[in-house]
Amino acid sequence: MSKHAFGLSTYNEVKVQNDKGIYVNQVLTEEQYNRPIYRYIDFSYLIELIKNKQLFVPNRQRFSDMRELSEHNKKTMREIVSTFQIVPSYKSRKYHREVEERLLQIWNQAVLCWTYDSHRVNDKLQLLDENYMMWKCHESKYFVCRIKSSINRFLSSIDDVTHDIIISEVQYKPIGEPHLANSISGIFTKPDFYMDEDELRFVFLHDNLCDCLSHKDIIISIEPTKLIEEITLSPFVNREEVLLLKKRLMSVLGKSNVKIKTSLLMEYSE
Repeated sequence: MSKHAFGLSTYNEVKVQNDKGIYVNQVLTEEQYNRPIYRYIDFSYLIELIKNKQLFVPNRQRFSDMRELSEHNKKTMREIVSTFQIVPSYKSRKYHREVEERLLQIWNQAVLCWTYDSHRVNDKLQLLDENYMMWKCHESKYFVCRIKSSINRFLSSIDDVTHDIIISEVQYKPIGEPHLANSISGIFTKPDFYMDEDELRFVFLHDNLCDCLSHKDIIISIEPTKLIEEITLSPFVNREEVLLLKKRLMSVLGKSNVKIKTSLLMEYSE
């Protein structure tokens, strides 16, 4: 999907290379570029990320939330397209196809989800060192861990920009409100019952429709020690396992400034 289809007039182009760019929503101040962001991932995947220096970006169709999936949204897509004209002419049919193609592309981009791990108190977001509910959401992954980064760290970790990337916070709206006013809102808007996720998304745009419709994932080369500032180990593992996990991480990280810490929560079994 062309970056121009997203109407990026409200985005800052912060890095350009090989006719590809990284665009950050202007709502985010330069100070927020250094704000900590977190991602919960499987420990074995973290080891592969560090060893191979590659970041896996899943296609949106891999998400567990049905509202993210194109299959679930086919009815919505048909309703949007059918509102243009009751008896379509050739010209309008062509326009319908273009709209449908764009909607399909929206639901089939590769998306990397991060969280600020904030906590809402009296309708105000407060920064916490850890978020119990986020750990619980990932409890099924026994050896889950949390990596800490920032937008600036992400930018510095990429040497070769191979895809256009759009970075923006997710906006949360009541379930009855339309979420598809344009291409941007189709990716960066979620129902408000997900509000506690406090999410920031990195969207990697596919170059063509074929890659979108094949639900293609994206793998990019990164420098892990520039991307990751800190690794927090799962609160659901016992002391002996923590020691083993730390030892394994230290062996692949080598001499780096990445911090490894245990969770402040105490949920492990003896």
